[in-house]
Amino acid sequence: MMPRPPPSPSVSSRSLHFLRGLLADSSPKSFKGTFKPANLETFLNRVYQSRPNYYHYFPSASKITTWATDFRHGLKIMGSFVGKECSPIFAQRVFRTCRVIQLHSKLWSNHLNRFRGPLGRQALLSFLLVSLCDANPRLGESILNSELVEHMKDLDFIHELTSATVVCPHCQDRLVVDKKIPNVKYCHCPDAQSAYDRKVKGYAWTPFVETADLLIWRMPHPDRPGLFMYKVYGYYDDISAEDFLNTQLDIEYRKGWDDTVLKLNVVESSPEISQDVIYWEMKWPTMFSNRDYLFARRHLVDRQKKTIVIISKAVPHPAVPDKKGVHRVKEYWSVMQVNAVNGLSEPGVEFGLTYFDNPGVSLPQWMQNWASMTAIPEFLDKQRNAARAKKNKSKKSSTLSKSSPILLHKCSDDSDAGGKNSTTKATTPIPSSTSQLISQETTSSPPSSDSRRDKEDADLKILSQYFKENILPQTAPQ
Repeated sequence: MMPRPPPSPSVSSRSLHFLRGLLADSSPKSFKGTFKPANLETFLNRVYQSRPNYYHYFPSASKITTWATDFRHGLKIMGSFVGKECSPIFAQRVFRTCRVIQLHSKLWSNHLNRFRGPLGRQALLSFLLVSLCDANPRLGESILNSELVEHMKDLDFIHELTSATVVCPHCQDRLVVDKKIPNVKYCHCPDAQSAYDRKVKGYAWTPFVETADLLIWRMPHPDRPGLFMYKVYGYYDDISAEDFLNTQLDIEYRKGWDDTVLKLNVVESSPEISQDVIYWEMKWPTMFSNRDYLFARRHLVDRQKKTIVIISKAVPHPAVPDKKGVHRVKEYWSVMQVNAVNGLSEPGVEFGLTYFDNPGVSLPQWMQNWASMTAIPEFLDKQRNAARAKKNKSKKSSTLSKSSPILLHKCSDDSDAGGKNSTTKATTPIPSSTSQLISQETTSSPPSSDSRRDKEDADLKILSQYFKENILPQTAPQ
């Protein structure tokens, strides 16, 4: 019986046969791992000579060498591109990741040794559950108390800056900044020059704007070219330090006097440390997107030194993410010190304000100067008028609330049966507030209209009528 011919090898068996032969023939001596085309072609020719059947399954050595050369060239191009574009970022991220992993591995290797037992595992599980259940995101003390105390001498530096930058060193009179202000004695020296943007050795702040009650300096920001930090000095003789502070802290009241406010609310409040986290959306011109601020504000009142410090700075908060269509100002801070000239509740206040914000838009220098020259004095003037109006309103309400009931004795002469005059005293109480008096007399003299002025006129008529009927007859001669 004739033996059967061996079956033709399949594709898989052929590949396995080739790999076995390649591994048997290849050695570090025959192919040292270099990727030069000549070495590769020599190696393939030696394989084909020892295994002639490989010519039926694989291309020639020259084609394989060409493909390998092209593939290597493509890898070099891709590698150079990736290396040039991504190597710094990638290397930095890899380095940071490795350092973080090393740090956490060291920390947790020391701490986890305490939780190897069953009690330790239960304690670790309880700690994780407690940390996950604390879902109230709070910022804590974003502005430290040491920062507030540090800025209690800002006005001393502003007084020194004023003497060095806007006062003539010869005659000790004022130098003109951008324009002359009435009732200010200016320098008349022959070589007197304007103090606008005047640089003095030892001071980085230069004079910028002067108004009747304000003096403003500016300084280029060291890390933001084209942007400036501003320092303001002001003196108001018609409001007190408490009025100035209450106007700034009253969020609801600011919505009425600041027309640039679109939204203003307190996100988080910590009364125990006098700190609030506030969201403020500001209206910008039509050509620009509106800006919003998310900042922490904290204040400190020192009644012995009669000074107040208010610090605000931008902070992130998980409860208020970025709003679409509105640019979030993430670089903002301000420091204000307010000194009472006489007392915290008496008129007369001087303040120093230093602040910086990055609105995130590039404007020409002349436009930035114009905006700063007009925006800063206009906002502070609005705040001053609002503080004065709030003070007058509180005075009026306190005057009405302090009126108390008074008993007046009205005498009437009557003759009795014996012909003797006897005097009887009747008591007529005056209501403790105007609203009670008006409620008693509404039927006799109602207001002519619902407007505020007409209501006040009607109240005055009622009061005059009451005094004529009850008080004036008692003072008439008997």
